[in-house]
Amino acid sequence: MLYKKNDIIAMAIVYEGHLPQGYTLDKRELASEIIDRAHQSGLPSEMKLSPHTAIRAQRANEAAYWAGSYEPTDDLPALLQNCIKEVRENMIANGEIPGPMQLKSIQFKGWSSVASTVWVGIHIKQ
Repeated sequence: MLYKKNDIIAMAIVYEGHLPQGYTLDKRELASEIIDRAHQSGLPSEMKLSPHTAIRAQRANEAAYWAGSYEPTDDLPALLQNCIKEVRENMIANGEIPGPMQLKSIQFKGWSSVASTVWVGIHIKQ
């Protein structure tokens, strides 16, 4: 099986900061930093990234935010849905038949040294 109990199978990140010029975002590195900080802030340590965690990251829509019709968390459901699609594709590629999976969902606000304030949604296998 690709995922074990307490593995984070899907992680969506919406960041508010501007990345340094010329910087290429490493989603796995960003996710690891965020989860490490979340563990320090109370996320149970048994909840961890899997080598197969599907990760999506994007910058918040600044124009919509200033127009007053947008919150960064608005993007998390669609990003998580894309992650779940990727998880299913990975399971099929690994010879597994994707079926119903018990998940725990968590959303939180965090911080990253590269991306500043981040809004995060995760699905954890139960």
